[in-house]
Amino acid sequence: MNKNYDELYRKLAVAHATLIKQNQLLSHDECKTQLKEKMYELDSSLDESYIHEVVEEAFLPYTVQKISSEAAVVPKNIYPWVLEEEFTEKKSATYWNAYALNLKKYMHLTDEQITELRDDCLVITNRLVSPRSEYIKSKSDQFNKKGLVYGNVQSGKTATFGGVIAQYVSKGCRIVIVLSGTLNNLREQTLNRLRRDLGIDHPPISNMHWHLITDPDDLLRKNCQKIDSVLSNQDTVLFGVFKKNSQVLKHLNNRFLKLNNQSFLSNYQALIIDDECDQASINVANISADERSAINKQIIQLFKYLPRYSYIGFTATPYANVLNEPPGEYSLYPSDFIVALPEKQDYYGASKIFGLGEEFEDYDTGLPTLDIINPYNKNGKRKDEVFSSIELQLLENAIRYFLLATACKYERAESIPNSESLLSHSTMMIHCSHKIIDQREILSKVKAIYKNIVDEYNQVDNELSKGYFKAVWDKEYVARAENNRVAIKEQFPEDTLKRLPEPSFNRLFGLLATIIEKTELKIDNGEASDHERLVYDDENPAVYIATGGNTLSRGLTLEGLVVSFFSRSTKTYDSLMQMGRWFGYRRGYEDLPRLWMPYEVMINFRFLAGLDIDLRESIKRYELDASPRQVALAIRTNPHMQIVRKMAMQNAVQASVNLAGHRPQTIYFRKDTYWLHDNIEAAKNLVRSSVKKNIVTHKPIKQIRSNYLFEDINFEDLTQFLEEYQFHMSSVGLSKDLLLGFISKAKENGYLDSWNLVLKSVSNTNKVIKCELFKDFLDIPINYLIRGQIDDIPGRVNLKAITSPGDILCDTEIHNPARFSYKEQFEQRDYYFKEKGKKTPGLVILYPIYSKSKSSSKDRLPLTLDKDIIGVAFVFPMIAQNTGLYDSVVVNLPDYNPVDEDYDDLN
Repeated sequence: MNKNYDELYRKLAVAHATLIKQNQLLSHDECKTQLKEKMYELDSSLDESYIHEVVEEAFLPYTVQKISSEAAVVPKNIYPWVLEEEFTEKKSATYWNAYALNLKKYMHLTDEQITELRDDCLVITNRLVSPRSEYIKSKSDQFNKKGLVYGNVQSGKTATFGGVIAQYVSKGCRIVIVLSGTLNNLREQTLNRLRRDLGIDHPPISNMHWHLITDPDDLLRKNCQKIDSVLSNQDTVLFGVFKKNSQVLKHLNNRFLKLNNQSFLSNYQALIIDDECDQASINVANISADERSAINKQIIQLFKYLPRYSYIGFTATPYANVLNEPPGEYSLYPSDFIVALPEKQDYYGASKIFGLGEEFEDYDTGLPTLDIINPYNKNGKRKDEVFSSIELQLLENAIRYFLLATACKYERAESIPNSESLLSHSTMMIHCSHKIIDQREILSKVKAIYKNIVDEYNQVDNELSKGYFKAVWDKEYVARAENNRVAIKEQFPEDTLKRLPEPSFNRLFGLLATIIEKTELKIDNGEASDHERLVYDDENPAVYIATGGNTLSRGLTLEGLVVSFFSRSTKTYDSLMQMGRWFGYRRGYEDLPRLWMPYEVMINFRFLAGLDIDLRESIKRYELDASPRQVALAIRTNPHMQIVRKMAMQNAVQASVNLAGHRPQTIYFRKDTYWLHDNIEAAKNLVRSSVKKNIVTHKPIKQIRSNYLFEDINFEDLTQFLEEYQFHMSSVGLSKDLLLGFISKAKENGYLDSWNLVLKSVSNTNKVIKCELFKDFLDIPINYLIRGQIDDIPGRVNLKAITSPGDILCDTEIHNPARFSYKEQFEQRDYYFKEKGKKTPGLVILYPIYSKSKSSSKDRLPLTLDKDIIGVAFVFPMIAQNTGLYDSVVVNLPDYNPVDEDYDDLN
């Protein structure tokens, strides 16, 4: 065949494949058949094998999901109907290209960041119905999709759903409805952001036709035309952002959508974006009585008026969305897909700030950005006081630090090329009570503190002021600088530190005059007047110290947040996580954010950081052909917290999470002598009982390397040890109730019915320190382990780690166990015992740590305790069955009949 003809046929095949793929009612094989018929129409003389080759080549990009996003998604592999290359500057994806231009202009995103965003959005867009699919009434349910997008707090979800809107509209969607927030300020913030970024008022590209049906002042424009009048203009896109209020949505339904012809609407695919979809949207009425709460009822009514729609809920706390009600025609359950957006490397998230619990392989204690508000200050505070004297002093320090940190941002903007964005807004948040009367009192105290700071600074001789500021800067920045830089180097992109030069204090102190002049004290709550509230104007960068409560708790972005003074508490996962306004991106000032917080609240945030990882891993593990209609996300429970309010999880049932294959270890200890003594006694009792059993059964104590192994210890001795041993309250993953519950449950199911015990000891050298804790009943030489502590909160010893590489294999004779990775050690351990014809036992490891340990590491401090530390680690062998270390809950899914599902789009 002529080369030119061959090239032409292949190009035509690609073009027709793109058009055919828009009809998602066709299976992948039916699409190929249709293209073969089209090729015969073009030239009936073409050889059948040639047509087959050309068709396979044309559909190859659609055969394998090649989108490069790292999002975790269920179902995983689908046949895409839109590809990456359709959203490049060379293609005519008008609305997406306009969006990309505006993100560069207003959000200062790089080309690489735009590409990452495009790919994340494509994962979602490909799970929606193609707007160009011809509507068939008998298959109407196939034109409706419900999904959930799970992102992090303040991680750019608005940018993501803006991108999905831009992509979907570029592919033919003509109706877009965004449900955003329960408060006016959040709805207005979302509307103004989307108007700007989507180019609704000022299109950066020609041939864009937006028709706005809402504006900041009027939730539904009074002069709205009927939809058929609007959409009769070719390519016009109808767009509105609505507050989640039952009357607002009722107005939208009854005075707008209801008036339109349903057969006409069936020609247009609608996109419904539900921002913060776990708030207000969830049905909190009695589901078993077939009742619906007011807002939920109006959202369901939207579905009834729109013959074809794609509904996507966006949230950082999806617990209620997957526990509230099962899949159904009139349910918000994400029955078609769940997407967990990837956490970007430069995102300032929960695991970076708070670290992870000891049950995780890569646990850590987080960035050195936390200041603990004295957890014992309640004793020195009267009932009618919002702050104790200690808290007032900490608040003053926080305000001084905020002014200096803002000055540092300004200084870097002047001295570092391309850092103008640092001159944008800068905010401090003070969130300590949900009561408006308390917030007013807090504001009055903030005003008094701030006035005193400013008056001192404005003195002709302000050396006293300089001394106060210098003391705060040295404590909050200089003393943490080295550790902070090490952590940033490990956890952020490699070039981050280049943008973070350490500033001169004298230079910052001089810049304070400018910062003080710009600083405004704000209060944001349900009763604040307009001039008191937070309003960010990009043309006039602000410096705000903001006091508030619930209006600061969800959705609202605090621009340029540097300092958070947070002593609020709540017992539900979703409310607490959403209060974390300090999460987000801090490009150019990653070393500056600070957070003042009570110790016990920090522990709860660390638990939620681990929960986030659990959820993402759960989504990754689902089979390729599973959908949320068939599988349920398990949410780990915490004995000290509630997941969501009871009526938001009406369809939840108890389940288990399989966390076998983990090695939790104790890293936190109290300094209390009696507490340490009790743990020594618990360890002695366990070892004593194991020695007695060896004597009775004539088993020798095995020495493996420098450690001592007791095989097949009594189960009763193990449970007694767990009853007696005291875990530090910071060790959420090592709650004795949870451990005992898992071990007992596993034994009932025929697993973990045998346990080994290893007593750790270091090799004999001239420098070893003999341990005599067990000398009364154990006539073998035990040597202490040496572990230094890291700088931590008062009253707590933090060893960061007690285990050594290879300890998972310390009850085996495998040579050089440290050469294996964490996961490989579990595999090797299973193989080792299988070769011996044994079930893989559980393993308890005891670590006697010298009370006066002096570490050679520069970042470790010596121990100065009156009693030795007994650390403990547990090795739980890999178990395939669903017996778990933690209790959890899942939604109670109805029996699923796969005949009802159309699998054509699944690999």
